[in-house]
Amino acid sequence: LQDLNLANNQLRELSSKDVSLERLVSIDLSENQLEELSLQVHWPRLHAFRCRHNKLKELHCLDSAKDSLQILDLTRNQLQGNPINL
Repeated sequence: LQDLNLANNQLRELSSKDVSLERLVSIDLSENQLEELSLQVHWPRLHAFRCRHNKLKELHCLDSAKDSLQILDLTRNQLQGNPINL
């Protein structure tokens, strides 16, 4: 699995624990109702993370992607201050 598109699915929450997605390059979670992402994911090749038009207030699931991430789209969320931990 290299590309995962879960956009436009009316998701409210997405959670995982100790998941390894080593081949994932792109994920799109846009146009949902996500208020929280409780993800413990290892994705060292993640290039693009799109999560626009949701209700996120913070994001702490991209630590393992900090060296590979090139596209981060979090527009139209409820992020304030310094809500992203990379």
